[in-house]
Amino acid sequence: MDGVLNRHQLMGNGYAGVEPECVENLNLILSQVPDAVIVLSSAWRYMIHQGAMTRHGFEYLLMSHGVDCKHKL
Repeated sequence: MDGVLNRHQLMGNGYAGVEPECVENLNLILSQVPDAVIVLSSAWRYMIHQGAMTRHGFEYLLMSHGVDCKHKL
């Protein structure tokens, strides 16, 4: 997510958020390349490896931010 879906620019609440333009670009790639999958290689993967979140839960998190990634993580 970091650097792909956000630009690390702080919003009014002091947190960086997902940029809609970045989500649109990722969705375009996913729609144009049907066999494309998302490989989680950032530090976010540790949330799954350590049991704080499931792969399905992370996929849901991405979808709740507009990423069309059902069964692609």
